[in-house]
Amino acid sequence: MAGGAKAALDGYEYQLGVSVLAALRLMLITKSASRITLEPANEEDLESDLEPATPGRVQPSANVADGYKLVVQVKLRNSGPWSITDFEALLKRGTTRRPAKHHLDDPGTRYLLITNADASGVARDLLIQGLEEWPEEQTFPASLSGTLPHGPEGRIAIWGVLTERLLDLEINDILGSLLRVPQSRQAECRARLRDEARQRMRGTSPGVWTREDLLSIIRGCGGYLASAPQLEAFVPPGNYQALSDLLERRNALVITGPSGTGKTWTALALVDQARQRPSAPEIIQVNVNNGRGSVGAV
Repeated sequence: MAGGAKAALDGYEYQLGVSVLAALRLMLITKSASRITLEPANEEDLESDLEPATPGRVQPSANVADGYKLVVQVKLRNSGPWSITDFEALLKRGTTRRPAKHHLDDPGTRYLLITNADASGVARDLLIQGLEEWPEEQTFPASLSGTLPHGPEGRIAIWGVLTERLLDLEINDILGSLLRVPQSRQAECRARLRDEARQRMRGTSPGVWTREDLLSIIRGCGGYLASAPQLEAFVPPGNYQALSDLLERRNALVITGPSGTGKTWTALALVDQARQRPSAPEIIQVNVNNGRGSVGAV
């Protein structure tokens, strides 16, 4: 295969992987989006409308609390770190598609470049390490002000050094540790996710990828979102929000009531929710059948 063709194929495969990672993180892990849109293969943007904060829900990151449109551009680069000049040229580039810089004309839009390369010079001020992190406004490189005149500070970032190996590790960790896909079925799950992304990028399926679509694949491969499969069908009691608020304030809660009223599953659901806090508390399981001493030791 010629060098140019191989580079194009590698870039396409990298974009597929990033699309899968973005879908998993935004729709299933942080739950900050209910859908993402994958553009056809000759486009390099994938967009996600991040939902405003739901009242009472613990936010994994303040970045999604106000609701905004996220535009992601994916670039596999083998010619060294991104200088601020390189990055500015990328923002301006576009003949058959809208240049990335014009997305930022809308103050409700944020732009993220995801790349395997590092950044150099003042471009390093834009580096972040994830989809929910954004640079401080005061670190915005002044040299970009002419290209981005509509208040881009804090709305533009580079997730750099996400190599193909690190990308695979991120996806594997999400599938195994967070979505509980059995080890024996993780390869199948990765293949199915990439195939779903590929179909959308080729235009053979609608570009919109929903949370329900994604969950169907995960469940079809034996995975689940909660810490136990049964919790996915859990119906919260009427006072669940009050219990959740109390647990968040005090990190302690006693649930009493007759047998068969759902105390155990409510407690497990509250623990599962607590584990998703930005600063998750340590969870200690105590066997009360060992007597009061086991509780006192905690």
